[in-house]
Amino acid sequence: MPVATFTCPHCGREFPPQWRERHAGMCPRDPAVIVRVRAFLEDPDRPGVARSQPWYDQNAVLRFDLPERKALTRAYGDWRGVCRALGLEPGQRRGTKKGSKGARVSAEARAMVETEEALGRDAELRAYWEGRGLPVCDTPRQLADGRLAWMVR
Repeated sequence: MPVATFTCPHCGREFPPQWRERHAGMCPRDPAVIVRVRAFLEDPDRPGVARSQPWYDQNAVLRFDLPERKALTRAYGDWRGVCRALGLEPGQRRGTKKGSKGARVSAEARAMVETEEALGRDAELRAYWEGRGLPVCDTPRQLADGRLAWMVR
């Protein structure tokens, strides 16, 4: 007895009938899905350029109306093919954004200066408090009225 299947009109793949609704809303060849993915994937800072693969992986799972990256790459080849199919120029695939090395170096330099300033302030504060207050006693001291006094610092 043949099993009834649903054939997607966009990608031509066959599915069990119960998957019809699920696949129809996320088929990577469906023009409506392509429009949603393109709008989601386009970098607002650089119009016409796609965001990275890791960005899509991290953020697409938060939306239930977008296909997984694996489904997109299965339909269009690699990530570059996905971007081109969407009418976008592929952005950076991995790592930090291009041009961020200079920003990272300057941020590290600022952090080092802040650390040096904090260490200087700490040394000043320690010098100020050195020798002030009561001596620290590791054993109790007998007061004149007979009570014991402990110094805890």
